[in-house]
Amino acid sequence: LLNSSNLNKNILKNQIISKRSHLNIYRELVKLRNEPSFQWGSFSYGLITDDLFSFIRKAAYNPAYLVAMNISTRQIQVDFSELIKNEAKIVYFIPGPDDPDEILEKYPINSKIKINYIKLNPRNCIILSF
Repeated sequence: LLNSSNLNKNILKNQIISKRSHLNIYRELVKLRNEPSFQWGSFSYGLITDDLFSFIRKAAYNPAYLVAMNISTRQIQVDFSELIKNEAKIVYFIPGPDDPDEILEKYPINSKIKINYIKLNPRNCIILSF
């Protein structure tokens, strides 16, 4: 028999276990808030289209960050070479609700990524440092 206490414990347990849970995504993003670029760095818009919203946070003498979100219902391919001159590193990737878990393997954290050819599925969000 499930009571509300047991149900809440099961929900929390599932949130802790799942890499894609709201709880774990929130925990990772909170870590980024401590970075100087997010705390007090400058803000500028990146590429913005009907399908994409992106912005850059940058503080002097610290890594800059590009946050890009596919806000459409279709897969898009993005070229950020006008915004990022050198290579970029994946800081975090948030899959869309319809993506299989295997998509996380395509965007491993701390790996380098080609900035001129990034595919984002619907509702994907990627955070890059450069």
